[in-house]
Amino acid sequence: MGVAPFMSPRRTAGIGSVTSRRARATSRARRRSPPRNVHGHVNGGALQASRPPYRRRWGPELLAAGLAVAAVLAVVGFMTERARSSSCTATGDRIISAGQVTAQEGTDSSPPPGLVAQADKFASCGGGELILLRGAGQGAVQAGPAASLRIYREPGEVENDVTARQNKVQALVQRAFRTAAAIRPPGVGRDVLGLLASISSALGPGENDVWLQTLGLPTVNPANVRVLMATDPAQAVAAIAKWVPSLHGAHVHLVLSPPAGNQPRFNTATDVWRRQFMIALLRRAGADVISVSEVQTVEAPVPGAPPAPVIPNLPESTPRLAKPRPGKLYTAKLDSSALFLPNSAQFLASQGQVLAQLQPIITGWRTGLFSHVLVVGHCARFGPASGALLLSQQRAAEVANLLRSRGVSNVTAVGVGYSQPLTPNPQDPGNRVVVITAFPKI
Repeated sequence: MGVAPFMSPRRTAGIGSVTSRRARATSRARRRSPPRNVHGHVNGGALQASRPPYRRRWGPELLAAGLAVAAVLAVVGFMTERARSSSCTATGDRIISAGQVTAQEGTDSSPPPGLVAQADKFASCGGGELILLRGAGQGAVQAGPAASLRIYREPGEVENDVTARQNKVQALVQRAFRTAAAIRPPGVGRDVLGLLASISSALGPGENDVWLQTLGLPTVNPANVRVLMATDPAQAVAAIAKWVPSLHGAHVHLVLSPPAGNQPRFNTATDVWRRQFMIALLRRAGADVISVSEVQTVEAPVPGAPPAPVIPNLPESTPRLAKPRPGKLYTAKLDSSALFLPNSAQFLASQGQVLAQLQPIITGWRTGLFSHVLVVGHCARFGPASGALLLSQQRAAEVANLLRSRGVSNVTAVGVGYSQPLTPNPQDPGNRVVVITAFPKI
């Protein structure tokens, strides 16, 4: 049998007590010592040991959050005010309406489109001025004093109600135009350079929006179109460049007046020439041409308006379209150079002039000759292919939209850029066309 190991009774009796004492001591030491991480390092150092874990102090956090919110609101307020100040610079802002008044152009005494809205914008920013100029054969005269666009509810109190302000602005502008209608500017003829010089003198230091209404065919030397129309519009402007006044800082809305009195109606060639001439003239002056529009309604000349020489039409550059025949394919080519601004899908000729060339197709559609119409835009080979493709698509779409507006319901518009030249030389101007094909009903 095995022999039991010798052990003292006293020692045996004390094992449990010693173990218990050691466990209690270890537990007390753990409670006293700071917590450690898996690497044996103290977490939080003396600060962690000095306060109970998981207890939050909300005061500093709330203060920091409040300061952050205040900072954000301050930045937002600054940006909002900066955006408002960039769009509202009433100091020196001016609206200038300059019109030519002769017996050979129709005159409308109402404000041109967009002017009242711009006047209200200035009024909402706290002010600005409205200046009206009227010219004939000797520069221009100011039609009454400049009208302030600072609108008051009562003396000393600015009008803050939007509807009331808009109504007062509209009444102010209409009253100014009625006053200007009674002004008879001096001189015989149409002095465009003199009118531009008067606009230049009236420009303010702030934002300047100019509405310029004219027939677009000056007759006073050195800008006399009876001589200048022998060349193209760009060359005509270059010939008078040294007399062109500065219009830097002017945002010009060009409004072309209709012929009136004994002035013959313009054909496409003359209409295109005057548009190109006036745009080139304004850009030579340094103006920013915002829009070009043409008054379609012929108004009677102002009674007693100075006379101006009659301007004969240029030879028609675009042949009239042939009359469509039943059961036959009908094709027409429209000259893009005459119809559109350079490198643009904006019409250069008036909408009425373009529609006149489309009339055979419109009439044939209404009488049931055609089943569908295809409009294809072409370009001469200049510049990137992608740009030419996009431009040809946009021009085709504009022509197609005009056809749709007159009831031609089945129209397809495509652009091919210069990928399908119509002449042996892809750079030939003859490739700058919009081809319209009307397919007969079977």
